[in-house]
Amino acid sequence: MRVSVVLLALAVAGCASGSYASGHASAAAPRHSPVLVSVQVTVPSRTMEAGSSMLAHIVVDNGTGHVIHAKGCGSLFALVLGSNSHPAQVAWPACLQPLTIAIGESSYPETITASYDSCGGTASPPLPACLPDGRPPPLPAGKYRVVFFQSSNIVSAPAPIPVRVTPRSLHRAQLAAHERNPGCVAHQAVPMCRASGGARQRAESGCPPATDVRHSSVK
Repeated sequence: MRVSVVLLALAVAGCASGSYASGHASAAAPRHSPVLVSVQVTVPSRTMEAGSSMLAHIVVDNGTGHVIHAKGCGSLFALVLGSNSHPAQVAWPACLQPLTIAIGESSYPETITASYDSCGGTASPPLPACLPDGRPPPLPAGKYRVVFFQSSNIVSAPAPIPVRVTPRSLHRAQLAAHERNPGCVAHQAVPMCRASGGARQRAESGCPPATDVRHSSVK
């Protein structure tokens, strides 16, 4: 059964919000009162496996009575995992286009990924090494927070949602390795060998010669 965790925006004027370039809330006040424009963040679970993804939703209720006009690039909002050792950060695309929020309730799907957002390179502090296929590696297991970001000061930002990232299962890691390199198989099926059958048939099945098959008899 799907579990839905709902977080309402703080209905208090002056709450922190804004563009979170460094993972911290902006001190600027939102353009619209939280009484008129509220935000809900819903996540399907409070736990997720390292390297996995889950689909969350940002629900904006525009009660101003008119369409809200803002500037952004593709999207006005984002959700990112962060922790004390791995601060949540978002990099907005370098473009500027007019975007709108309709009157009433609007839902924005957002994928949350328990992986690093970048890897490799010569950044300071150093980034983790990339996986063989070039993708960023999974995040370490631990306690994280789903942090809400917005490209413009539109609404009061809701508080982060706590999420626990669990270690990646060995089976899933092996499947991912096989997807990256189909020629490398972690497990090999063991053939079922029978006492009967010709030498050629046994060889094609990967079975040892008939002399290597031991039998037990009851006398």
